[in-house]
Amino acid sequence: MSVVNYTIEQLTPTTLVVSWNGLQNGDTGAVLPISQWVTVGYTVTGTQGAGGNIDFQFGTTPSTTEWLSSGIYTDPSVHYDNESTFGAFQPTVTAGDDTTNLNLTVTLMPFTREA
Repeated sequence: MSVVNYTIEQLTPTTLVVSWNGLQNGDTGAVLPISQWVTVGYTVTGTQGAGGNIDFQFGTTPSTTEWLSSGIYTDPSVHYDNESTFGAFQPTVTAGDDTTNLNLTVTLMPFTREA
């Protein structure tokens, strides 16, 4: 079990792509502060192994100890989430075996409130 860091790629001035690569059974992704961003979509790729899955967790702040699960995804494919306005996000691999090796990519856009 380890904490896997993320990388950030800025596609446009208003679109970020954040990736956690090589998530294995028991790993947690480094916490990503997202208070100024809306999660638009997720892509999970890689080797699922026996029962490998990722729990997408949201919290109110990056230092929270209470995480809300938005769903556990059990097969590598594209998933889209409703717009989330939480303050933090972290992926956690909650099952799998020694062959589980998943990559998660999250697309973010700026959070704006309608007047």
